[in-house]
Amino acid sequence: MDVAGYQLHSDYRACLNRVESIAERAATLVERKMRAPLAPVKVIVSDDVGTDAFFSSHEQKLIGARRPARLRDAAPFGRTTIDRRGVIVVINAEACGLTEQLDITLVHELVHGVQSSRPEGRELIIQRIRNNHKIDRLSWSAAWAANRQVAADEREARRYEHLARKLR
Repeated sequence: MDVAGYQLHSDYRACLNRVESIAERAATLVERKMRAPLAPVKVIVSDDVGTDAFFSSHEQKLIGARRPARLRDAAPFGRTTIDRRGVIVVINAEACGLTEQLDITLVHELVHGVQSSRPEGRELIIQRIRNNHKIDRLSWSAAWAANRQVAADEREARRYEHLARKLR
């Protein structure tokens, strides 16, 4: 597992160090509990501005868009997306701080990483990104189904957040 900082101020170096020290154990816990493999993961630690900047540029490269999406996901602690090889998890160190929220966020986002590895998981993510960039608009029924899937995925990720206690 690759862990790196992205436009990370030195004030958050301790958060990066913490993520580096627990990332492998967190991934193992999530894979065992969910009984599913995790695609290759790259974990990025950034701050509020860096998280948004990273996602904006990454999504544009992923789908070949020229401009950033107008819709931004409100994700104060972390976000997960895909790349060509696997999964990218971005942790917002500014929002989490060096608290137990950092561990919880990492576990939560790794659960989303497993979810994206499920059949059709990657395709659904690409569809949502392309919709947000107004490249291929989803029909009303497809958007409704996508939103229900996102809500179900969030509920599942929250159910596994308790695994973070094993990282302390």
